[in-house]
Amino acid sequence: LAIPHIRFSTPVTLDLAIERLYDLHPGITPVEEGAPHERPHKPLLLLAALDLIDEGKATPDRIPWCQDLRDRFTDRFLQVRKHNDHPTNGLALCKNHHWAMDRNLIAPCPDHHWHVSKILDPRRSNGEKELIELSGKSLLLPQDEAFHPDAEGLKWRCEQLIA
Repeated sequence: LAIPHIRFSTPVTLDLAIERLYDLHPGITPVEEGAPHERPHKPLLLLAALDLIDEGKATPDRIPWCQDLRDRFTDRFLQVRKHNDHPTNGLALCKNHHWAMDRNLIAPCPDHHWHVSKILDPRRSNGEKELIELSGKSLLLPQDEAFHPDAEGLKWRCEQLIA
């Protein structure tokens, strides 16, 4: 890849950058490469670029395509790769439920039921009402127990839930 630098056309606030990070589509590997899974390339490259900006080696409007950026990307990629393909690291969710779980509003717990944050209020929106209705419902687990979510991972998710 021969990109001399990456440029942003307009300044981006941190909140907007975070929202754009959630909207990145890392893509799915082809079936020919084995079990399909997400490719984390775009978010990892962004994190590597943010590291350079944080250290003053780049600016938000000019991120050099340099060895330091490539090394940081590779380090992050190798870390994710170690954990990315484990079949017990999570549940398949739609993007809305994944978003709510990432913000600690809902959590699949070791009792194999959904738990919901008390800060949600059904009067605010239909989305919040639907999330609240998840409370106490059973997780839809794969038939093969080998692919069930890891109990420690579920415990961690439950502990992250906003009270």
